[in-house]
Amino acid sequence: MNLIALEKIQTIKSYEDAIKKGLISQIPYFGSILVEIYNEAAAQKIEERLSFLEQQIKHLPSKEIMESFFKTDDGFDLLCSICRKCVQTRDKMKIGYYAQILEAVLIQDNPHAYVSKAEDFIGILSNLTVNDMIFFSFLCKAWKNKAIGENDLFEISTSGGSLSQFEQILHNKLIDQPELFNNRNSYLAKLSGVGILISLPGYGMAYQIAPIAQGFFKWLRHSQSATANT
Repeated sequence: MNLIALEKIQTIKSYEDAIKKGLISQIPYFGSILVEIYNEAAAQKIEERLSFLEQQIKHLPSKEIMESFFKTDDGFDLLCSICRKCVQTRDKMKIGYYAQILEAVLIQDNPHAYVSKAEDFIGILSNLTVNDMIFFSFLCKAWKNKAIGENDLFEISTSGGSLSQFEQILHNKLIDQPELFNNRNSYLAKLSGVGILISLPGYGMAYQIAPIAQGFFKWLRHSQSATANT
């Protein structure tokens, strides 16, 4: 993708300019050396992370369609936003989700109609930790496999010493990671806090998939079925 390559160059240059103008360059004796070392390390990390982003985007529309979209204000903003978020994280799982967001938007007949929702979800993802992402990954897979539906309630409180159906699915998924299963309430609460799940008053500890998350999961499911037919 030439436009992502261009964004790489622009992002690297903006980081370099910021560093050179920063206080680090004012440090006596070692300042210039530190700037040079940091510039080299930063450029390498930026290149690695954006290259990984490109590798995750396997199925795209024609080059002409992409260039036409990315030359618009909202298309260019989306590309820049995703590239910058990828530069700011070392978590490959999260970069993979950013790639899926971009791909899911691009395959739409009218991608401009989905940019706003995509930007909202980019903001949500940026606030998730690695452990939060494990639960988020589980929800995405369960949604795509139709193991859960958009109207399902996720009962995560135990009753009578037995696990609820949702807890049992979680347990089976995290059988090799008991520490994550044991802390499931806090992670699910975090997903609720950032807007992926909606807490349902009056149902105990139960959650429903938020509308914005429903839309994203639908994009992923549509993207998966579309690419499977190519």
